[in-house]
Amino acid sequence: MQQLLSDVYTTAPGAAWLPHYFEANPQLEGREQLEMLKQAQLQAIANQDFEENSPSPEPRFFPGSGALMSRVQQLFQQDPGLPGMVVYAADAPLLTRGIPEDEWDEPGADQEEANQWLGKPGYAAVAMIFLRENLPVPEPVSTQEVSQDAYTPYWEKQQHYGDERWGRVPLQWQDTLAQLPVLAELRLGEQATIVHKQLLPMTRQIHTLFDNALVNAGLRDYPFSSDDKDEAKDQAESIAWLVHNSGDVDVGGTRLAAVSSALQQYAVPLNPIDDASNCVREWGDVGSARSVLQVAVAVVHSARLAAPAVLTEFDRQGDTEHFSVALIRPQEQSA
Repeated sequence: MQQLLSDVYTTAPGAAWLPHYFEANPQLEGREQLEMLKQAQLQAIANQDFEENSPSPEPRFFPGSGALMSRVQQLFQQDPGLPGMVVYAADAPLLTRGIPEDEWDEPGADQEEANQWLGKPGYAAVAMIFLRENLPVPEPVSTQEVSQDAYTPYWEKQQHYGDERWGRVPLQWQDTLAQLPVLAELRLGEQATIVHKQLLPMTRQIHTLFDNALVNAGLRDYPFSSDDKDEAKDQAESIAWLVHNSGDVDVGGTRLAAVSSALQQYAVPLNPIDDASNCVREWGDVGSARSVLQVAVAVVHSARLAAPAVLTEFDRQGDTEHFSVALIRPQEQSA
């Protein structure tokens, strides 16, 4: 965690003043996690040259459940003065279920089933910076502030934060956030509990959710009447990549077939095998970091292809299975 946050602060020092939301690991005690996160953040801050006005770490758990984009938007709506946030996650099932007690031990039936649905035990640490749209251009740093250095007594230093929409981010660090390349725009997703696990009913349910997600992303026209429909606004065929966690080939066929059928009904041209990232196979089981990792993978591919990517997530909790779908659009593509 310390290395992850150090990399974030090196890239964008201003991020150290943004609220930090961590995807909680249900296998660990809450207060223990928060203390670990605080110490990691303190060390990462100490590695930077922030001088006396260093940020005070207050890591929090990422609230809510379900699609990450909906949770991020809810935080922005709840706090209109929030300029942005750091959302991060880390987990290592490799250390818990990936190491046999004896080198001759063979994986049991439960372990084999988990490997097929979740992937082989792995690990991941991922962080993303989310910024509010239309943040103001940072004000120029005054000559007096520039002339201050580490030898200037703190009582002689004048801390100026500029436009209040930048929140607690000091003026001299706001530009490090403003200059970050905007890789993608995340649009609200749709989510539901899978009612039937057979192919046809699952396809119908996913089709409805995908239809709503296209509207949310501005890739499908939804007029009040059919006479007002603008076919030019239907851009589902511009989707170029799929990110999913359907599972390994032996168990995830029905899931992937349902997703593929829903995409085909909107003439999405991608191949669900060749033009897709199956995080179960590519990354393995990354535990509580899975959802944040999948969003990051979708953002990377959307930016790489300069085209929308569709993100689908399956989440089994006992006998209940949840599904969500969302679209990630490259910044260059206007809605």
